[in-house]
Amino acid sequence: MIHLHEHRDTEFECDDFCASLSENLDQPVFFANRYANYSTVYFHPDLSKSKDEYLDRLVHFYLSLKLEGTSRDRPASLNGVHINRLGGKRLSLDALATPELIKDHHEFRELRLLRIDSPYLILTMEDFSQGGWKPETGKICLISHLDISKPAAQFIAENARYKAPAEELEPILAKIYQR
Repeated sequence: MIHLHEHRDTEFECDDFCASLSENLDQPVFFANRYANYSTVYFHPDLSKSKDEYLDRLVHFYLSLKLEGTSRDRPASLNGVHINRLGGKRLSLDALATPELIKDHHEFRELRLLRIDSPYLILTMEDFSQGGWKPETGKICLISHLDISKPAAQFIAENARYKAPAEELEPILAKIYQR
């Protein structure tokens, strides 16, 4: 059974969520923030996979989405794959068709941030601890203004450190991604 903790954050004008396997929230499946125009869902990954495997899974998730909506506030000029820094030079979204291009990038070795920006979704792998991204301290984030609750539920069920069935996650995520 999933326990959902909700809290209104008046400072940032958002609703905060924690979906956990325990009432005291010490086994979090995911965390989320719902703002007026978009939602952010993030989780700590399962420890059994490597950075490269999580990149492959994130790219597969991105490429498998069949979303038609686009955001007026996300200009195409922002689209791309950022490695370790936002702004400046970035790889084209076309690089996702060949993840080896990203893995071979000199900054991927000490990855702290991988950010995939598209008109309808932002995906990140983040770890600002010592030594770059690793499952023990990293997190994966799904940001969208669209309802991606069904594919997000499956992705989280397959990759989160604390496991929960996608069927239980989907209605919770639908609430988070609703506008």
